[in-house]
Amino acid sequence: MGRATKNQSGFTLLEVLVAIGIFSVVAIISYTTLDTYIDQRERLTSHYARLERLQRLFILLERDIQFSVGRKVRVGDELQPAMISKQDDILIALTVAQADVRNASGISLKRVEWELNGSELIRSQWDVLDHAGTIQPARLLVSDDLADIEFSYLIYSRNRGLETSDSLDSDQRPAGIELNVTLKSGGSYRRVFTVAQGG
Repeated sequence: MGRATKNQSGFTLLEVLVAIGIFSVVAIISYTTLDTYIDQRERLTSHYARLERLQRLFILLERDIQFSVGRKVRVGDELQPAMISKQDDILIALTVAQADVRNASGISLKRVEWELNGSELIRSQWDVLDHAGTIQPARLLVSDDLADIEFSYLIYSRNRGLETSDSLDSDQRPAGIELNVTLKSGGSYRRVFTVAQGG
């Protein structure tokens, strides 16, 4: 009687090599796809964060401009106009009416300055209008991605119509303010804000 042969189960060397090859190809494709996805997600996150900061800049500045009032401010012995165009690092200074539930009238007046310090745009706010110059403002970093920012003032007169100026005369109130922003990370943006008259 012959010896019974055992049935052997398992994989041959060729089958194992083919399986490893297929697994390697799938792993490479998966890694490349995942790497591309992560890279795109990081770029989109950075882009949206930049746009969010820019939108906050526009919202804050638009609110300040639209609620600006014609109230002059006394700092020490100096009487400053309600709205001042560029002086040194200060891009614009203005008196702003803000809602205030603590005040009987429902509003309070604040002094606001927008300043460019290198690539940082800073908004400073004084809660006391007339002071001796010793009161420190509350400062807010609005953006740290600015390459350049420019203000232009739209001045209306009956004789000449609407004209653009880079600065304001003392006590002059523009009809609108044009803002041009260039970011370090790329892109230029332009907005025009109307100024409330008779404020």
